[in-house]
Amino acid sequence: MRLIHLFFSSIALVPVLASSINSPLVVRDRTTTNGNLCTVQTSLNCVYTDDAGIEQPCLSASDKTPFLHVREDRCTELEATVTMSICNLNTRQDFYIRPIVDKSRFTFNGEDYVVNELSFDILPGQCITVQRTEKLDTCKIRNYPMTVQLNGMMPGASGGGSCYGFVHRKNRVRHIPAPIQGDSEIFADCSTENDETGHVCRSSVSISCKYMEDGMTKSCVSIEDDVPFHTVRADRCRDNPIDATLTMTMCNKNQNGNIITPYQPPSTSTYFRFNASNFNAPNIYDDIFQSNCKTITRQVQIDTCRRKWPMSVQLNANMTKSVEGNSYCYCYLYRKSVINVFPAPPVPSPLPLETSEAPSAAPITTAVDEKTESPSMAPKSAPPTVMTSQRPTVVGSQVPSVVGSQVPT
Repeated sequence: MRLIHLFFSSIALVPVLASSINSPLVVRDRTTTNGNLCTVQTSLNCVYTDDAGIEQPCLSASDKTPFLHVREDRCTELEATVTMSICNLNTRQDFYIRPIVDKSRFTFNGEDYVVNELSFDILPGQCITVQRTEKLDTCKIRNYPMTVQLNGMMPGASGGGSCYGFVHRKNRVRHIPAPIQGDSEIFADCSTENDETGHVCRSSVSISCKYMEDGMTKSCVSIEDDVPFHTVRADRCRDNPIDATLTMTMCNKNQNGNIITPYQPPSTSTYFRFNASNFNAPNIYDDIFQSNCKTITRQVQIDTCRRKWPMSVQLNANMTKSVEGNSYCYCYLYRKSVINVFPAPPVPSPLPLETSEAPSAAPITTAVDEKTESPSMAPKSAPPTVMTSQRPTVVGSQVPSVVGSQVPT
C-alpha cells in the first residue's frame, strides 16, 4: 500500500518549478506534537492587469489597506488571477501530511473552492496550488477576503503529529467620490451704499476657468471651496497637467452714468489673482464706465499633483469723478478650486515572510490527534486534475523558494 500511495500521489501532485507569482503573501506555521515538528507554508496571491497593461496586485498590503482606489463613476469589473497554495515543508519522508478535509479550505470572497486534492496526502516538499480567474466588481463589492487553511496530521511519523497552516487577507477597494462639475463661470454682484451720502455703487466680478478633457469642455472652478472639480491618480498626475483658459472680469453695473475709478497705486487692492499671484493686467487702474468691464484672459497650466488652486478678483474703488462726497465701491469673489489626488495601487514587491508557531496545547492539536487514529483516512489514489469553468485549476509543485529562509528539518 505504501508504494501505491506514493505512485498515485506523484501523479496528482506533479513536481514543477515554482511559477513567477507576483508578490505573494506567505505564512509558515509550525506545530509540535509528541516531539514531532510539522512545518506548513500557506500563501495567497492575486493579480490583475490595469488599463495601462501593467500587472498590479489585488492583494492588500494589510487588512485595512486598499489595493485599489477607484472613482465612483469609473469603477469597473477587474479580471483577476487568484493563486493559493498549501506546502509541506517537512523534509523527512515519513512526515507526509494528511489534510482533515472538513477543516481545510481554499476560500475566496466567502466561497470555498472544491479541491479534491485535499482528500489525499501531501508529501514532503510538495504543494497543492489552486489557481482561478475571478471577476472583481469594484462598483458593488469593496472587500474581497481570501483564506487558506490546513488542518492535518502526520500518520507516518512515530508518535503521530498534527499540522496547522493559516493565511488570510481582506483585500479592500476604496471608492473615491467623482468630481462634481458645475458652471465654468461664477459671479458676484455687489451693491455698496454709502451711509453719509446715500450714494450706491453697483458692480460685479466674475471668474471663468475651462479646459478640455475627453473631447469635452469642462470647468476648473469648484462648485464650492474644497469640492473637487478633477480627480487623478497620484502616479499619473505629473504627466497629466491641465491646460486651462482663465478669464476674469470686473464690471460697472451703475445705471446712472456714474464712473467707477479703482484706487491708484501704491494701493494694490484691486487685482486679478490666481494661485496667490496677481496677474499683470494693463490699465487695471483705469476708469470703468457704465455697462463696461475690464477683462483679462490667460492660459494657465494646473499641476494636478497639487490639491488646491485658489483664484480671486477684487475691485476696490470709488465714484469721485461722478459724485461728491463718500462714494465707496467694493466687490470681491474667491474660489478655492480643488483636485482630488488619490493613491496609486501599491508597487508590486515581495511581501515579508510571516512565521507563527502553533502551541502544542492548542485545541486543534487534540482534534488532529483524534483523527490520526481514524482508519477512514487511509491513503487513496488521487484523481487526475480536471480543468473546467466550475472548479479551480490545481497544480502540484515543489515548495517555492523564499529568499533568506531555510526549510526546517
